[in-house]
Amino acid sequence: MKIGKLAGLSWTLAKYNLKVRYTGSWLGFLWYALKPLFYFSLLLLIFSKSFGNTIEFYPVYLLLGVFFWNLFTNATSSGMESTENRLIKSIKFPSEALVISAVLSYFVAHLFEIGLLVILLVYFSISPLNIIFYIVLAAFFFIFLLGISFFLASVNLFFRDINPIWKVIVTSLLFFTPIFYSVKIGGPGQFVNLFNPLYYFITAARSFVIYSEIPDAIILLGVIVFPLISILIGYIIFNKLKIKFAELI
Repeated sequence: MKIGKLAGLSWTLAKYNLKVRYTGSWLGFLWYALKPLFYFSLLLLIFSKSFGNTIEFYPVYLLLGVFFWNLFTNATSSGMESTENRLIKSIKFPSEALVISAVLSYFVAHLFEIGLLVILLVYFSISPLNIIFYIVLAAFFFIFLLGISFFLASVNLFFRDINPIWKVIVTSLLFFTPIFYSVKIGGPGQFVNLFNPLYYFITAARSFVIYSEIPDAIILLGVIVFPLISILIGYIIFNKLKIKFAELI
């Protein structure tokens, strides 16, 4: 299938996913924002006294970390389960569209959260125009999550235990990633996070959005390299295994 048709089908499925997810919900997209806002409020309440005095604009700092972690959690989990759809039994149906639409639907819902971020920026007298850089980073993050989702969607059909294992991994990242705390430059915490893709995106977002600064070269390199590696490996594995998907549904 041509890229244009695949993109169109993925967008149609993404809109359908959103419609089904929020059907009968008068709060609509607000429900999507409740989970990150709950984590944000809880972490802010617990750690504001510990880190609020040392990290400038701590509420915005924390919210950006929570947003990226929430997107990572929801998009990859949904993408992993997308190939369980019986549409795959249709020989002519492009299974790639199911994964793309699963990830895309959460990025569309994320627009509501971006609106909340803009409000917080205005409240702290931070230029709301900085949100442009956030959107650019989100585009790279989408590619990264798409690659992860292609990989998970492939192996999930062969190894059903991957789902609960993945949930443990993403929960652990909430504490291993500097979401509510900062890491010392050159310290062991930074060294560990050099292998954590979320660290690069969150650090870049904070530099651009909060402090109007260009991140270090290593951070920018990670923002570019990790999505490329992710989508390359993820899609190669997906493309190799997708011929067997129909047999496993």
